[in-house]
Amino acid sequence: MNIPKLPAPFATFLLRIPLSVMFLQQGLSKFPVTETSAESFGLPYIVWWFVAYGEVGSAVGLIVGGIFGIMFTK
Repeated sequence: MNIPKLPAPFATFLLRIPLSVMFLQQGLSKFPVTETSAESFGLPYIVWWFVAYGEVGSAVGLIVGGIFGIMFTK
């Protein structure tokens, strides 16, 4: 059985997809960001805000970074 070898930028992009889906799912589950939800985890509101938006931002960053890696690799 012969498995085709993928170029490195595309192969790493395939690894980014499930990781970004996981970050996006975890981040969106924290919305709407409220002070009561932060208190239920024992965190200050500002920390909860950075966590929620950071997880969504990291999911977007993983996908965008992977696309740029594919586009600009020789």
